[in-house]
Amino acid sequence: MNKPKSSKFKFALTGTNCSGKTTLALGLTESLKRDSVLAEVVSSSDRRISWSDAHFPVDVRAHWGMITKLIGAEVAAELRGDADVVITDRSVLDLYAIATYDHPNNASMLALEPAILDWVSKYTAIYYLEPLPYQEDNKRPNDDFRMATHANLLTLFDKYHLPNVFKIPRKEVLHDIRAKMGLPTIDVLGEDQKWQAISDATGVDLMVKERKTPKSDYDVWILDPATNVPNMPFKVMCIRNMFQSYWPESHWDKLDLMVAPKTVTDVSSFNFKTFQPKNAN
Repeated sequence: MNKPKSSKFKFALTGTNCSGKTTLALGLTESLKRDSVLAEVVSSSDRRISWSDAHFPVDVRAHWGMITKLIGAEVAAELRGDADVVITDRSVLDLYAIATYDHPNNASMLALEPAILDWVSKYTAIYYLEPLPYQEDNKRPNDDFRMATHANLLTLFDKYHLPNVFKIPRKEVLHDIRAKMGLPTIDVLGEDQKWQAISDATGVDLMVKERKTPKSDYDVWILDPATNVPNMPFKVMCIRNMFQSYWPESHWDKLDLMVAPKTVTDVSSFNFKTFQPKNAN
């Protein structure tokens, strides 16, 4: 009997809330797809829950549900047979760090530890991302909570000494994934390729003003006919996070991100380039 087809590699991004995991996961998946790699992403949309966040600190079952939801989403992506690599924007270790922060002495959660470590060992690699500056979106936990769970995650790293967890600059993650998959190395992305990757990952049209000098700001517009891009605050956050993953820290405060109707390209008095998501209809 032939073995059913499943994914050969699974990579996870780990870190506390607002560390750019989802943005990077989407960007990595798009980059691999552009190289004809069958890649699948597991993101927050695959882990939607039907209960209130208020249950997490008072009912350990909420954490059991979240952990099993992630495991189920990963299994579905791996066993569908239509992807060679799965990239998930969280690892079960993230969720276990949050669960054991909320319920540090819960017997059932502590008894889950061996199963969590066994599941963690199944990832080809887990990439740790440092927290990014906090951005309030009325959905995320507050900054005190996210930094407390971040500290708990680091404690688990020190406790377990996991051999497949890597702390490397986020701009090097794609190269490391390609190396672990046995893919040929690629040249560092040029600026146009970076903006195209950001457009692809976020699903928005971008207009980028030509910079006059290396010290000039990056003036970038999100283009939309009625300036009503769905989930605009989230899109802006994703663009900023991807910018920080592609450009050095000395450039981070140079990004001026604005929203404008698409007609602005007809009246602009400066040189610019536009980038459309390649998967747009």
